[in-house]
Amino acid sequence: MKKSNRELKMMARNALRGNYTIPIIANILISALSMAFGSLTTVLFPTNTTLSWIMSQIFSFAVSVILSLFTAGLIYMYLNISRGLPYSFSDLTRMFSRNPDRVLIVGFVLALINLLTTIPSLLVNYIYLNEEALNGSTEALLQALYLTFAVILLGLFLYMILTIPLSMSYYLLADQERLSAKEAMSLSFQLMRGNWWRYLKLQLSFIPRSEERRVGK
Repeated sequence: MKKSNRELKMMARNALRGNYTIPIIANILISALSMAFGSLTTVLFPTNTTLSWIMSQIFSFAVSVILSLFTAGLIYMYLNISRGLPYSFSDLTRMFSRNPDRVLIVGFVLALINLLTTIPSLLVNYIYLNEEALNGSTEALLQALYLTFAVILLGLFLYMILTIPLSMSYYLLADQERLSAKEAMSLSFQLMRGNWWRYLKLQLSFIPRSEERRVGK
């Protein structure tokens, strides 16, 4: 019998009780590492020329693939916590020594999907949101912003549709060291079949929402 999202969140809360510190710091470390590489990309490839823009995207793509190893390591830590097993910061680098090519392949696929669904918005931003195209026009700026926003939303929707079936891949790789990247992605497809909407609702349930207040007369 499938558990409800409320039950799943309660199980996660119980597993994390008393175990918040290391996972939180681990998440901060990965975010900081990602931001550092993002800043490095800006420094190395200022997007003032087409070639520089292309190189920055290639560099960002490579970084995203490499960071997938840390993401899989973090998931391995989560699995240990959920099972009441020992865990530590060293879990973050565990996948570097456990057939890392498996994780890198999945990371490559996810990064490629992200790139393909992001390119349209990047192109719109590059073509329309520049001084030459805007020419000091407020109306042109607003139109460019509306167009960029619409393309970004479309890209996010496509990314979500394409990646939800692969969302269990890292978990499977972290849990089963003999599983190949292809097998993990195939199994993820099978596990997510019929569970897309349920998974999406679970993810959306973590978005902070303000409580409704009823004001009595």
